[in-house]
Amino acid sequence: MKTISGFFTLIFACSVLSSFSQEQVIRLKLKEGHEYVYEFTETKYVLPENQQRFDDYIKTKSLRIRCVNLQPENKEYLLVSVIENKAENPELNPPRFKDYRFPDFKDAFYENRYDSFWEELLPWIDFYQYEFDQKTMELKLHNRTEILEEIRSLLRRKGFDDKAVERHTSEFNTEGIPQITYHLQSILMVSEPEFEAEGIEPPAFKENRTVTDSLFTYHLTKQKIEPGLHSRHFSYQAEKKYLIENTTTQIDSTKYGLWAYGEPHRLIYTENKTRLKSVKNIPENRIMISGKVENTKQKKVIVGYLREPFGKELYQETVLLDENNAFSLEAEVKNAGLVYVQFGQANRVEDIPLLAFYAEPGNEIHFEAKGETFPWKVKFSGDNHQASQLIYDFWKEFGLFYQNFNFNFLQLDSRKIKYSGFYSALTNSESFFKKYKNQLPAPVYDFVTTELRAFLLTRAIHYLTMQERMNLPLGRPYFPEYEEVDFEELENRVNNFYMHRNYNDYGIHSRQLAGDLMDYYFLKMNRTGNFINPGQFNAPVQSGWRYFGDLPQKVELTKTVLTGHALYSQLAETLLYEKMNTLDYSSKDQRIIQDEITSYFDLMLRLVNNREFAGAIEKLMENHLKWQNEDYVPETKFLNPEGEHVYFSDFFGEKPTVFYITEIWERERYFWDDLAKENPEINFVLVMEGSNFEDWQNYVERAEPVAHQLFLLNHNQSLRDIFKKDRYHFIAYDKAGKRIGFGENPIDALNLAKHSLMVKKKELNRSQLIMIIAALGVVLVAFFIGVLIWKWRVRKRFRKEEQQRRLRELELTAIRSQMNPHFLFNCLNSVQNLVQQNKGREAHLYLADFAGLIRKVLQNSEKEEVSLTEELEMVQQYLNLEKLRFDFNFQITVNEGIDPHNTPVPPMLLQPFAENAVIHGLQHKEGSRFLKIEVSREQTRLADQNRLAHSSSILIRIEDNGIGRAAAQKLATGKNGKGSKLMQERLEILQEKQGEKYRLQITDLTENGSTGTRVEIWVPEEK
Repeated sequence: MKTISGFFTLIFACSVLSSFSQEQVIRLKLKEGHEYVYEFTETKYVLPENQQRFDDYIKTKSLRIRCVNLQPENKEYLLVSVIENKAENPELNPPRFKDYRFPDFKDAFYENRYDSFWEELLPWIDFYQYEFDQKTMELKLHNRTEILEEIRSLLRRKGFDDKAVERHTSEFNTEGIPQITYHLQSILMVSEPEFEAEGIEPPAFKENRTVTDSLFTYHLTKQKIEPGLHSRHFSYQAEKKYLIENTTTQIDSTKYGLWAYGEPHRLIYTENKTRLKSVKNIPENRIMISGKVENTKQKKVIVGYLREPFGKELYQETVLLDENNAFSLEAEVKNAGLVYVQFGQANRVEDIPLLAFYAEPGNEIHFEAKGETFPWKVKFSGDNHQASQLIYDFWKEFGLFYQNFNFNFLQLDSRKIKYSGFYSALTNSESFFKKYKNQLPAPVYDFVTTELRAFLLTRAIHYLTMQERMNLPLGRPYFPEYEEVDFEELENRVNNFYMHRNYNDYGIHSRQLAGDLMDYYFLKMNRTGNFINPGQFNAPVQSGWRYFGDLPQKVELTKTVLTGHALYSQLAETLLYEKMNTLDYSSKDQRIIQDEITSYFDLMLRLVNNREFAGAIEKLMENHLKWQNEDYVPETKFLNPEGEHVYFSDFFGEKPTVFYITEIWERERYFWDDLAKENPEINFVLVMEGSNFEDWQNYVERAEPVAHQLFLLNHNQSLRDIFKKDRYHFIAYDKAGKRIGFGENPIDALNLAKHSLMVKKKELNRSQLIMIIAALGVVLVAFFIGVLIWKWRVRKRFRKEEQQRRLRELELTAIRSQMNPHFLFNCLNSVQNLVQQNKGREAHLYLADFAGLIRKVLQNSEKEEVSLTEELEMVQQYLNLEKLRFDFNFQITVNEGIDPHNTPVPPMLLQPFAENAVIHGLQHKEGSRFLKIEVSREQTRLADQNRLAHSSSILIRIEDNGIGRAAAQKLATGKNGKGSKLMQERLEILQEKQGEKYRLQITDLTENGSTGTRVEIWVPEEK
């Protein structure tokens, strides 16, 4: 891998030297111990005549570069991080936006949504460590092996197979890393073109250089608009030699052009711009804030700021004013944002002063406030004090104070904000902001003004929400300014607002706006609600985003409105709230909700490419997974009022214990103490959190609690990191320390603990219960064994009967297969006799009819039954064949009342007997020869196994006046009686198989000197 790293370094160095070989290279440098943030923008656009510029797409990437010297090598390194990576089609309606850190929230084939999938992976790496030589300007990626292994691990977490992992890792190595290297090189070297060497005529360009003590600026612009280099502009700090801006514009001519304003434009501008956003000493992840207040009624100072990558809950630290009404606090801050300072605990009686500051990691902030009443006269000083002054002046100008902490959330008291002041701020805010634009660094100005716009738009959504709720039939909210509000203008501003252009990842007002925007759209779009039973006082339209139970609908609606970090942050907050409100899996609907939440969080983890965000989600999921184990007990170290370390397990052994988890110190405190007094057999423990132990200790002493008190210092972890909920959360354990359940309220938790004591008392007489259960178990086992044996014997008997039935079927099939060759043999003998008698014509006719007869025989041979009609037709066809050989007469009759079409008989039932009558009886008789077949119905009274039985059957009588059986036996043909024997055996098998009576009777006719044979066959008639 080191060889590969050196290979890419060599290729890049050669390409850079080649491109700059014809230009005057200016080497720049980055100072050790400093942090630089550069923004790289690529814009593709056209410039139509008499129209404003049309931007087709804009791609933006921001790199944070820290120049450090690492020991023991004593080498200079550039630590590069991708802190922003996004793209936009701004002219589309609505605009298309893509944040590679937070891609579209959808599953399946997400790597194929665009060609450069490696763009998503760039922000995941903490830093790209480049070894940098200031003398040779050589860059070499030092940690390439570790980076590629991290990328492989990330791709596996996203669900890619091994083949896809290697493919995308290779693309990242050959396309992603070289892009970072290229951007880094572009800020270390810039160039002025040499016109003669490049074959460019100087008159074609307008060139300008400006040099001052601190700034060098170069401008180059082509006089004529044509394909090729159009302009180049760069500037750098002349003394410290770092790049400030570098912009190159190229014009390309295309065949089909870019469509804009209703027509194609064939000259396409491509602008590549590098801009320095900030430069400062590498900061520590901390701020120092101090202040002094001339007049204040309360000594407590609460400092709140965002610390988590999602959600609107503020991390709070508490400090007390000293005797001079001054304070100083050091806080851990990793990201730039607003820091709020409140003087006193919020209450319903008086207005509590609150100030806002803009702070970045490493900042030191100070202020002094004078005045008898709030708003005070405040002087800000320290880092970025102009930004804090802008916020304070804005609120003071338009009367927009009245914010305070509602527990850990920032809340605006809507009752005290006048619409006139708000509307004035909404319409005049941009002109107000411009007065401060030149006083602030551009990133700071953008952040602060974005937050103030979000603050105003949140208020606009409040008025629109009040308008919607005024239409509810069950009561209207108090809204005295209803007639004064211009709802149409407010709605237009909301509808034309694009969150992705006006959003700060760590902006409290940005996150509040995202949440309120979803509340408003959901209230406005959801025109149906749950059915209300008579007497219930619930609004037919859901009044709040959080209280609607259709989680997939929440997610899908959020996806249509938000994108990027705003989307992921809002979804994570929604999912977390749902997860905290579903404490266990005791019901099916809770399990369904938990499975939905888990699947969404799993998808979020597979998609997100921001390491900090993914780490917070993983930590949350791991914590909730622990609580699925009933034996889980937190091992966190808490403090009691004496400052001693206490664990949950310290309360187990003698009594059941109920823990009340809350970050709100005063909520249910006294009711909790009353329960502790009334139930001394149970431990009651109140668990709280905060940043100031002394403040909590003083509070507990004043409260004089009865229940046990525990305190968590939340500098490194909060109650939400340990428990499933961080407020109003009850957990019950038995004596042994086994969790027995969660309570929705104090009484539920108390009942769980009491029930654990009752269960123990009932276990004293459990020996008798065990004996009864054992006896019942033996009986049940014996019963089941008997049932199994009975089922086995029944199944064995059925199997045997099935085998016997199958055997009979096989025997019957064998007999049919013997009868068919026998019949064919006799027919062929008849053909042979005709040929021997030189009766060719008769033999020809015989063979033709014989073919038709054979067809019928073959068709019926596989059937178990045929209709009587089919059987009689086949016999008639056979007798017609025999008449060709010698002359005889026959008659077939069916009595009335018999339906031959619906009377089933075994196939080939009559033919063998008709054949015997013709071949053995009529053929050898002189004179008149006659065969009669008659079908009739007969009621018979038969003796069957010593009992009388009545039956209705079909009687088929075959009678001939031939020579008779006795005379036939004396002739040579007497040996051919196989057909009759087979039929006799066949009827017996049919009788055994079907359980129906078949009967065959053969009678010799010898009365009055006549001869002949009568065959009678009884076939059971179907009912």
